[in-house]
Amino acid sequence: MVVAKPGPDGKTAATEPFLTGFLQDNKYVGRPVDVLVAKDGSLLVSDDYNGAIYRVSYGR
Repeated sequence: MVVAKPGPDGKTAATEPFLTGFLQDNKYVGRPVDVLVAKDGSLLVSDDYNGAIYRVSYGR
């Protein structure tokens, strides 16, 4: 998963990795397919390879 950063014209100016580790040694160990924002602001990421849902939150 990547984060797309917009430029002044609104088009994608840059991307950077955000959530990695789903491909190791050219083999899938996970496959994120959808993202939702929870009420608390965390991201819920579904992984149909493992049948899992991951919660990504901001630590303070």
